[in-house]
Amino acid sequence: MSQDPDSRQNLAERRAALLLRSEQLREQLAGHAQALRPAALAADRVRAGAQWLQRNPAWTLLGAAALTSMAVVRPRVTLRLAARAWSGWQLLRRVQPMVAGLLRRR
Repeated sequence: MSQDPDSRQNLAERRAALLLRSEQLREQLAGHAQALRPAALAADRVRAGAQWLQRNPAWTLLGAAALTSMAVVRPRVTLRLAARAWSGWQLLRRVQPMVAGLLRRR
């Protein structure tokens, strides 16, 4: 069952076109995957934090007990401290890209 030369040529051309299209789709997929990179990195950090908490249950319980007792004894101080911590976190998030940019220039 032999094929004629024209059908072999057609198959070779079709194969080449499919390989080219496959390469284009892989490049396009890689570009789209870059948009998901920050979310994947954040998920990795959350997972690493959860694993640390699982490996260190005593520290987790101690921290929870300290925060609970502080909230019960001094609720206003606790809320003020939480607000300052949140503001500091937001400031850190804004400043971090600028510092990284300055460090890259050196």
